[in-house]
Amino acid sequence: MRKRLEVSTDIREPVFGEIYYDYHLGHHFSALNSLIGAKQAGVFEIDDPTTEMLLGDLYTEFGLPREGDVAISRVQAQDIPSSTRNMPWLRYGKLLYQLGNDAPTENYLRKPPSTLTSYQEAERRLMLANILIRKRSFNEAINMLKSMPAEGAMANYGVYNLGIAYLQGDQPEEGLARLDSLANQNVTDEEGLNLKDKAALAVAYYHIQNEDYELGRQSLLRVRLEGPYSNQSLLALAYSHYLNKAYAETLPACLELQRRNPADPAVQEAFLLSARVYEEMGFKAQALAGYRIANKVLREQLLQLEKTSLKIDGENWPDIMAPRQVNTEDLDPLNVKQIPATNDAITAGLFAKLFASPKFNEGFRQYQQVSRLVQLLEERHRDVDALQEIAKTLENRKDNLSVSADRQQALKDQYVALIKRWQDLQLRFKQMNSSAEAYTDAASQAENARLQQLNRLGRKLQKLKSAGTERDVRDIQARLDRLKSITLFEIARHAASRDEIFDKLQQSTAQLRLTKSRLAVLDNLLSDNQQIQKAAYSQRLPILEKKINELEVRVTDAKGQYRDYLKNLARSLLQERRDTLTNYLGETYLGTERVESKPAPAAPTEESTGKS
Repeated sequence: MRKRLEVSTDIREPVFGEIYYDYHLGHHFSALNSLIGAKQAGVFEIDDPTTEMLLGDLYTEFGLPREGDVAISRVQAQDIPSSTRNMPWLRYGKLLYQLGNDAPTENYLRKPPSTLTSYQEAERRLMLANILIRKRSFNEAINMLKSMPAEGAMANYGVYNLGIAYLQGDQPEEGLARLDSLANQNVTDEEGLNLKDKAALAVAYYHIQNEDYELGRQSLLRVRLEGPYSNQSLLALAYSHYLNKAYAETLPACLELQRRNPADPAVQEAFLLSARVYEEMGFKAQALAGYRIANKVLREQLLQLEKTSLKIDGENWPDIMAPRQVNTEDLDPLNVKQIPATNDAITAGLFAKLFASPKFNEGFRQYQQVSRLVQLLEERHRDVDALQEIAKTLENRKDNLSVSADRQQALKDQYVALIKRWQDLQLRFKQMNSSAEAYTDAASQAENARLQQLNRLGRKLQKLKSAGTERDVRDIQARLDRLKSITLFEIARHAASRDEIFDKLQQSTAQLRLTKSRLAVLDNLLSDNQQIQKAAYSQRLPILEKKINELEVRVTDAKGQYRDYLKNLARSLLQERRDTLTNYLGETYLGTERVESKPAPAAPTEESTGKS
């Protein structure tokens, strides 16, 4: 019981409670600002482990790896609960991984805390194994993935990466076994189905590259016809027949692809492949038509590509891919959606490869964060302008403050007088049960005169009192008392009832309480106005406005830098697509020229047909 009644006197607890409340509500930007402000105010020490880990986590989420690393490293050696340490540590590793910094990411992920959960350890190993595969350190990646503790989707990703590592590490039997087990799984969720298709496609690619076309086709049959990997699988199916010189079987997959979105490189290549197939089969007319159709489609895609290139030069080009905010006022820069959305099908199809890149995704997320910062600063600028107008209006009332203070004091004096009067009335109300004289306030003028006359007679009678007249005086006094009682009875009879008086007293009590509340509000208003006069906000707010203007310039510059960074990534993809389309167009021209230059097949003769 004593422990339950103990109350903490640590002033940091309510401050940290508010910060943590914002953090768990998803208001991470508010939590970050509050935490930085509390540290600058000296509420928390610079080496406080809990707040430093939280600060490092929020810095990391905001895309500031250096600041996050400084905060986390400052308390890394201290005794911190694993629930506080692990998640910020892992989030920082994810940020390094998404930025594409393989060397620092590998060094960081090789030194994990000793108390990671099995899921967190699986995430760490998966990221580190991907880096090792890119470094071609296949054996180390295999050893790391073989013992990865995970279940569900995370375990499936580990199996897929393990299979790829085996294949690239010259252990095809092990790799194909892992990928086949994944491709044959019975799953129903979209993520699991996509990974299943990807595993089947990887197996098919391996068999086709090794000229085992039948096994490749069997693996491709496990890929869904409508899915993110369906176009690649249809193109692979077409090539499995084409490379095996089964030209007629190549056409169905090519024709199916030609019905799909021509912005997809697999669809573009299918137009060329079908024309080549007709050419190999000796169908000159169909081959010429195929090359001409492919030329028309590819020219149209090149035109769309150039239009998209012009869009990229726009001032706010990445905004066309930002998620639309519908019926929301959430401007928290740390609460942006992870998946971009756009109504522009060409842009969405063209940049699907970009959004598959962690580096582009992280840059795009940070661009959205900075864009929201710009909006927040614009909103704060409007708030400061409104506050300046209010401050000027309040300061103009300076001359009226002394008059208002005097009036307020007069009202308080009147209130005190009313309280005293109310107390007297309460006392008289209590006396009504025991004395009729409590009703004298309700007497008429005649009744008051009669009572005064009776009182005067009583005083004179007392003066006449002596030893010989005592009995007569007593009798006359009794008669005077009876007359007085009759008069008081008459007064009480036509006076208000006790219940009515009680109700009026209750109403007066409520009105006095309301008056007290109103006086308290007026006191607060008066005090606030006096403090505003002393604070001189109209002189301080311009300084705040200047700071906001400086921040707007810096944030706008940062937004421009992120926009240019995304533009460079997009331009490099556009150039890659432009080169591919140009090569494809060159092939259509060469193919057309090649087919037209070939002699037409000779007409069959009677001798060749064997007829006489």
